[in-house]
Amino acid sequence: MRPFSKLDGALLRRVHRHLLRHKNPLPAASCFQKIKCFTTSSFKSGLNDTDIIWLAEKNSSLTKISRRDLASVISQGGSGGTTVSATMIAAHMAGIPIFATGGIGGVHRGAETSFDVSADLTELGRTPVAVVSSGVKSILDIPKTLEYLETQGVMVASFSDSRQFPAFFTRDSGHLAPYSVATHLEAARIIGKFDLIWEPDDQ
Repeated sequence: MRPFSKLDGALLRRVHRHLLRHKNPLPAASCFQKIKCFTTSSFKSGLNDTDIIWLAEKNSSLTKISRRDLASVISQGGSGGTTVSATMIAAHMAGIPIFATGGIGGVHRGAETSFDVSADLTELGRTPVAVVSSGVKSILDIPKTLEYLETQGVMVASFSDSRQFPAFFTRDSGHLAPYSVATHLEAARIIGKFDLIWEPDDQ
C-alpha cells in the first residue's frame, strides 16, 4: 500500500464536501467548507476544487499562518494555510459567525516552564466567532487547556448528553467540559446570545 499523500487529503476533502452537500448537513458543518483560508496577499475565504488541489500540491512551500503571521505574510505577498486563530479573524472579517474544524490548539505539556500556549486559545476569547471542533489534540495538557479557556472567558460545551470533553480522535478525554448541549437547537440558542454579551468595542 502506498503512503497517504497530501493530494489524497485534498481529494478526500472533495468527497467530504460532496457528502455534506447531499446529506443535508448542519450549518456549522457546511461552514467548514467555506472558511478554511489561505492568503495570496489577501484573505480568501472559501476554496473551490482548484484551490484545494493547489493548496495540497504547494503544501511544502506554504506558511502556517496564525494571528502573529498575518501582517507579514500578506505584506510580502505570501501564501499559506490558516490556523484556527487566523481562520477566526478571516471569518469575522467576512461576517461568518461560526465554523467547524478538527482539533484546536491548546496548552502544551510542560507549559509551566516553556510557556507554550496556542494562540487559538486567546483568539477564542477575543474574536466573536463560534468554533465547532473535536476538542484539543490528546498530546496536549487538557486540564490546563480548560483552565486557560476559563481564564479567557471562553464558553466551552460538549455536544452530548454528558459533559465529556473530547480529545480530537476520542469522544472522552477523561475530563469534563463546563457545560453540555444535547441538541442542535440548544447549541444555536447559546451561540445566538453571543451578541448580547460581546462588547461593541471588542468587535
